[in-house]
Amino acid sequence: MRPSDQTDLRATRRLSTDFSGYLRPEELNYRKLDAAATVVLDANVLLDLYELGRAPRNEVMEALRGLGARLWVPYQAALEFSRNRTTTVRNRQGKYKAIALSLRNAPEAAARELYKPVERLIELRAKARTTHDWLPQAHSLTKDDLTKMLAGTINAALEEIDRLQKEQDVTTEAVHTDDHLFLEVDELLAGKIGSPFPANELRSHVEEAVSFRFPNEIPPGYDDAGKPTDLLAAGDYLLWRQVIEHVRVIQKHEMAPVVLVTSERKGDWWVLKDGESTGAARPELIHELAEEASASLILLSLAEFVRLAKERPNSHISDDTVEQLREAATPDSGQLILSSLSSTELTALVGRLIRAMGFDNVAILRSDNTKHAFATAGGNGRRAVVGLLIDDTRRHSMTEFTNFLEAAKLDGHSDVIAYVALRPARFHVRKAAREANVLLMDGPRRYGALESELGIVAAPYEPIP
Repeated sequence: MRPSDQTDLRATRRLSTDFSGYLRPEELNYRKLDAAATVVLDANVLLDLYELGRAPRNEVMEALRGLGARLWVPYQAALEFSRNRTTTVRNRQGKYKAIALSLRNAPEAAARELYKPVERLIELRAKARTTHDWLPQAHSLTKDDLTKMLAGTINAALEEIDRLQKEQDVTTEAVHTDDHLFLEVDELLAGKIGSPFPANELRSHVEEAVSFRFPNEIPPGYDDAGKPTDLLAAGDYLLWRQVIEHVRVIQKHEMAPVVLVTSERKGDWWVLKDGESTGAARPELIHELAEEASASLILLSLAEFVRLAKERPNSHISDDTVEQLREAATPDSGQLILSSLSSTELTALVGRLIRAMGFDNVAILRSDNTKHAFATAGGNGRRAVVGLLIDDTRRHSMTEFTNFLEAAKLDGHSDVIAYVALRPARFHVRKAAREANVLLMDGPRRYGALESELGIVAAPYEPIP
């Protein structure tokens, strides 16, 4: 670039344009959607189609078809969709089966809890040596009576879960032989899927993500740094890089909007407040797309995309579909909010989890308020030493946790587990755990273990209390 060009560039820079990502987002309407140079779909949006019932799914597909040639899917998104399609269907059916089983077991479990005070009443009567006749069976208060009474109240829920299961028309058995949804998606995306990176470019982008962007927490993708391989960890960045390069080629108008529709909720895509998305893209992403492709980024959830599409004249999208998608994007109020637990409660929960994983003796070292030297759990059987990081925003906590990981390298007698209690582990924590050959439990691994071992569904991406 010539010195005169650099001078011209500096003269045109303004806070209101070059750093617009840090300003309040403008109000969106369907006209903004229609003005977009391209609408990009993430893999999770395509996978979400398998979670919807027939009616709302058909309406979403109609909205996507209406985009015509402006619809585009990065190669990375198409790859991840193909990898995870069968698993998504299997997990959906598994959820329905698990809920149905819980509902069937609920009356007996509830009856046992309800009968406990009745048992205490019987014991109290015995101690009081009362002469007044009173029997639980005379008042329908035996365990069997209570179970039968509660079973009738749960039937409506069992009927609803059965209806939902029947509404899902792509089953695990049919996903390889009769997946009509796949055929629809395949037709929708014909000629609209990007190209993969050549091997040398792929390697360069992965190294860029892992070596520079993740340690400096440059979005997107650094929250995935704990995945088993660098290639898997770099998935979000590869998708983002493909978006930038595609837009750079097709962009015809300066700063035309580019819409990226994603079901991600993580803080390496969205600006979060109290652990939840504010609906605003990370300003770094807005800035990067503007600098590298002269385009303005609009980041949308599937629910928000469908809401905007409904505003179009002659739209066939129903209010019910918009509401269903909005509810699906909202964390379940029945989920456990880990950040609402005290340090003592978190420690007890982690202890239960580690024991459920098959360890007989567990020592938990809390990094938020202890200066324990490394110590192994006593006793016979499998032993686990757990370093529990509760608040990684405090320097003292991080120092204690780092010391724990360093000491773990010297111990050969116990299984060592690094458990990050709340938000996803920072890059340097993941790196230290990997170097110490320590099992790191954070993110999906943490939530998956809580659900599979203890049956606890925890809300993701909780705020630090």
